[in-house]
Amino acid sequence: MPLTHLPLPQVRDFAILSGLEAGVRGMLLSVMPLVIYRSYPDAALVSWIYLGVGIVSLLFGLLVPSLAARWSRRWMYTLGTGFYLLGIALALTGVPVLTALALGTLSLATVTCAVCLNAYVLDYVGRTSLGRSESMRLLFSAPSWVIGPITGVWLLNWWAPAPFIAAGVFALCQVTIFWRLRLGNGKMIVRARSQAPSLSPISAGSCNSRG
Repeated sequence: MPLTHLPLPQVRDFAILSGLEAGVRGMLLSVMPLVIYRSYPDAALVSWIYLGVGIVSLLFGLLVPSLAARWSRRWMYTLGTGFYLLGIALALTGVPVLTALALGTLSLATVTCAVCLNAYVLDYVGRTSLGRSESMRLLFSAPSWVIGPITGVWLLNWWAPAPFIAAGVFALCQVTIFWRLRLGNGKMIVRARSQAPSLSPISAGSCNSRG
């Protein structure tokens, strides 16, 4: 039976993943500030909440590469999409404390997915194709960034859970496509375990005599 190899992920595959994640983020970009402000009708307090979430996300983003090396990158990316789903579920409760926690969870999801996806792109996309990769990622993400914020606010005014449900569908599609691509843990460069063969004294002597 002939051996078959799984096809390597292409530039288009990473663009699709970026587009699906942009669907989650674009939908909630304008929704979460409104939800937070409705839970905490104090502009100063909302600013402090966003500042705290930003600091925590920054610190967690610095830890993502080491966590991915310890727990494997595919599970870290899956954890990132899980953060999206958890944040959406917390926001749906409508409880003020859980709403603030949802904002933090969604921020952790964004940082985790971004770091892992960029690492995958560097693994599988050649240097000569990086420009085309970024262009295609922007092309697939642009509709979500243009339409998502307006659609999110419209859905929120129509039915409060609607934008979160739509974002949850994008997140589920994102993790499904990721596992179908079978990206694994990326390409690892390891040090050779065996040393290069050295010349024996006899061989070295014969080489010197020839010289």
